[in-house]
Amino acid sequence: MTTVLLAHERELAAVNQSLEAQVLQRTEALETANLELERLATHDPLTGVHNRRHFDTKLLECFQTSHRTGTGFAVLLLDVDHFKQVNDTHGHTAGDTVLQQLAHLLGENTRSVDFLARYGGEEFVVLLPHTPGGEGSMAVAEKIRTAIATAEFPEIGHMTVSIGVSVWNPADTHAGAIVKRADKALYQAKDAGRNQAVAAT
Repeated sequence: MTTVLLAHERELAAVNQSLEAQVLQRTEALETANLELERLATHDPLTGVHNRRHFDTKLLECFQTSHRTGTGFAVLLLDVDHFKQVNDTHGHTAGDTVLQQLAHLLGENTRSVDFLARYGGEEFVVLLPHTPGGEGSMAVAEKIRTAIATAEFPEIGHMTVSIGVSVWNPADTHAGAIVKRADKALYQAKDAGRNQAVAAT
């Protein structure tokens, strides 16, 4: 009788161990799947950088932090010059490759604390947190512009970008005001001949 009970106990222990291993395995698989879902929800599938939706969330965080602490931040809005010609002349696959290389160059020429996102189409945006009074934002914009203008794009040769730069103003009532100013400055850069950075006034 004791031998039978001990055998049953060993069987139950083995079953429990097997179930615990299965639960652990499935929990790990679920965590991996959730991480992948989060990545898909927050990143642009073509370039691998953050997407517009995630940028909007981060922008609001920066805006709220700046109102609490007064530290300030800056936004760089970039548009690829004459990108339509790339697609029309070389095809959309070449255009996609150019956007991927641009994202890579942007990542190489920004700080780890900066937030890079694809804003839409051929537009990218860089959020520079902890940038009191926009200090250094034009220097970052110029560094990016130069890096892109001097880079070799295997598919097409050379590309340039126009950049609008805007900084947080304590008088701003909503986060979108900073982006709106950056967008206006971007159009000024384009109207002035492209391949340049313009600071919003």
